[in-house]
Amino acid sequence: MSGSGTGSRSGRGSSGRGAATDASAARCISDRRALEAAVEGLGSADAGLAGDCAEVMTKVAMMDPALVAPYAGLLARLLGHGSGRVRWESMHAFALVAGLVPDEAAGRLDWLDGLIRSDWSVIVRDYALDAVSAYGASGPDAAERALPVLMGGSRCGEAGTPQGPSRAWSAWPPPCLRWPRR
Repeated sequence: MSGSGTGSRSGRGSSGRGAATDASAARCISDRRALEAAVEGLGSADAGLAGDCAEVMTKVAMMDPALVAPYAGLLARLLGHGSGRVRWESMHAFALVAGLVPDEAAGRLDWLDGLIRSDWSVIVRDYALDAVSAYGASGPDAAERALPVLMGGSRCGEAGTPQGPSRAWSAWPPPCLRWPRR
């Protein structure tokens, strides 16, 4: 599955260098200079290097999201990158920290909604849903703001089948169930 999944499904990461990126992530946790080097690499003109650094940031966020949270804005800006891998690794890392940076996520809620509705990458759409879910779990006000985005992120077709990002089904009931309004 290398290169075809989110990285976490195959255990090797999207680059197929699982042990190398795992070791790099572990080093970033114990050595902040290594983390800064990974952050610097996100801006590389070499898409492979930028993708590897984004994957390392995702793995660091899986182990210690607070270390990656200060870079949430940078990760979000990488969604404009030309490489699909850089985009979805960055969105994955952003999703993992969105609950820790509710102001950053709140400021990007409309943008996340747009990604969920129309991004060309299903992986980016799924992780954008995860980011909105994490933001919504950060508090009652956030939950109230996130719910309409999450409800609009998954639509039911005429046969009642899901259309849109697949993870919406695990996060919230689909809008075709027509929750009663307050």
